[in-house]
Amino acid sequence: MKKRILALCLCFALAFSVTACGKDKKKASSGNVQKVGTEDTSNSEADMSGTKYAADVTLPDYKSITVAESLVEVTDDLKKKVDFNVLLATIADFSHVEQLEGTVAECDVVNIDYVGTIDGAEFEGGSAEGTNLGIGSGDFIEGFEDGLIGVNTGETVTLSLTFPDDYDEEFAGKDVVFKVTVNYILGINDEFISDNSELLRYFLYRYFSKAELVTTEEEYRQIVNDGLRVQNIISCAFEKISEETEITENEVELSEFIAENKASYEQTATEYDMTLEEVLSYTVGFSTVEEYETYLKQIHKNMALMMALAAEEEISVTDEEYENVINAMIYISSGDYTDIASFEADYAKQDMVDDIIYGKVYYKIAEYIQVVPDAEADIKPTEESTEETTSAAE
Repeated sequence: MKKRILALCLCFALAFSVTACGKDKKKASSGNVQKVGTEDTSNSEADMSGTKYAADVTLPDYKSITVAESLVEVTDDLKKKVDFNVLLATIADFSHVEQLEGTVAECDVVNIDYVGTIDGAEFEGGSAEGTNLGIGSGDFIEGFEDGLIGVNTGETVTLSLTFPDDYDEEFAGKDVVFKVTVNYILGINDEFISDNSELLRYFLYRYFSKAELVTTEEEYRQIVNDGLRVQNIISCAFEKISEETEITENEVELSEFIAENKASYEQTATEYDMTLEEVLSYTVGFSTVEEYETYLKQIHKNMALMMALAAEEEISVTDEEYENVINAMIYISSGDYTDIASFEADYAKQDMVDDIIYGKVYYKIAEYIQVVPDAEADIKPTEESTEETTSAAE
């Protein structure tokens, strides 16, 4: 059975959550949720203009929507959060990373030396030199990363902490002291981008739907800035477009979609002698089958909507665009795939084409959305969206 891709179509897939207008981050975050399909779909052919849905879709006047400029602003905090994830996602080569001086803050990636002691004695695995650590990644025990916030590069700080009770039995619940020296803060420059260009091509597609090979910091910054702006626009405007879209579903098509996406969970429930509700609760956070089916109905509507928008805008995928995305997937597969044919043996080509189209639709729609002063906008900041914007930057 080939692995299927369910594109959620509500906003971009950002692991670091930078949307400004989503009302339910848990269920409105998008991206690729890989499912094991019930059909062995042939990959020999794919409609490069996207899947054709039987649903009858009447689009709203999406070209006249206005969004408040305060919701679209790409803040320095958002850019920093992207850099944080880039540095942590591209650990293949740090040889040419920029070594910055300054004061450590949340979402910095720092290079540190540390020595840990228990009852005054060093212990195995408690010391290291030249370790790269993301502040906020949660890679170290509680208090370690927070204890470095506010420390200047070149300084040494002593952290008196306690291992969690559920840590390795040898250390669980014990007090520990770490002496930590912050050597430098990692930064991005041309050499770093060039060294990690293939990994970045995957990163930029995964988070910004741009599978482009960047070789300079300027190229990278341009894609990130454009991508963040589009994300902010779409996270605000897409819900309005969806709500105003009139759609009559094809019930057979919709039922097949729901059944296909429930199949893997039903299989898991059978294998582990669990109820379907228990599996859904553990894996996707839905307490009832009805909630999950309601969610899938909205997803199917949005997928049909996206393809209607693609057809309206005459959007399709070229062979080169498709190959760029798949080659990025192959590169990060750690040898699981060696060429496009081996990748397509596991992943349906049509699903990958559709996923690329969704990204292109987002960027195209964002071109039409007018960004205006807050008082003149159709979509204005609310207390809820302001709080979410603040928390996303934290």
